[in-house]
Amino acid sequence: WDASAFLDVAALRPRFNDTSGYSPSRGLRGFAFHPNYESNGLVYTAHKENQDGSTPEYGTAYFDSEFVLAEWDFNQLTDGEPTYRQLFRVRFEHNFHTVQQLGFAPDGYLYVCLGDNGAKTGGVSYYSQLRNVSDVSNVGQNFDTIQAGVIRIDPMDPSDLTDDELALAGLKRSANGRFSIPLDNPFVGWPAHKEELFAKGFRNPLSLSFSPSGKPVIADVGEQTMEEINVLVRGGNYGWPNREGTFLVAWCDQVDGSSLGADASMVWM
Repeated sequence: WDASAFLDVAALRPRFNDTSGYSPSRGLRGFAFHPNYESNGLVYTAHKENQDGSTPEYGTAYFDSEFVLAEWDFNQLTDGEPTYRQLFRVRFEHNFHTVQQLGFAPDGYLYVCLGDNGAKTGGVSYYSQLRNVSDVSNVGQNFDTIQAGVIRIDPMDPSDLTDDELALAGLKRSANGRFSIPLDNPFVGWPAHKEELFAKGFRNPLSLSFSPSGKPVIADVGEQTMEEINVLVRGGNYGWPNREGTFLVAWCDQVDGSSLGADASMVWM
């Protein structure tokens, strides 16, 4: 039995960061073997890195680190290690709800879960603000960001294909040219909507699985007493920060700002 590591991301990525920030939101966040791994040798990871000076594809506000979706090619080895290719970097304002699990669906596409940043406003009473107090980066209902969403992409390198060839395969090239977007994603062609998005309105979509029929299932971590398990619907909006499940989130009176308290804040819809 060989106990050696299959892939040591920390050893191969000098900027790998598994120390700063909230512990469930640092280091290696998730990995997935390509469905054709036995022939193409491709593995995908999401991990945290210290900033490298480049401009990330997603996110603007900066706290201390960024998250990277990467491809590792075990059919192309250098000194016994797989070839590395970065698909994109995403910058989060805070270190709480960041990139989470990823996985390939039976449709062959890669789904990646991303949180809402997750920090509360520093120095301000938890109940002293209105509705968006727990989505301080205002990404939950901002469809022009992939944060607080689940994206669906074809992660393989499209550089050897023309745009017409991609279109025949039901794909279009991503803005950075490093992956492809399925043309049947729900927001393709919509202004001010990220075409990578498959669904939106999550607080912290921590885990991802697929039903026997192939439907994506997301477990979204709640703020107070609500936890969610959602069957992912194409183009679905799961409501955060305005809703948790079937409850309206109202941390304080929407007129005078007085605290409703943790329990009273969840109003049945």
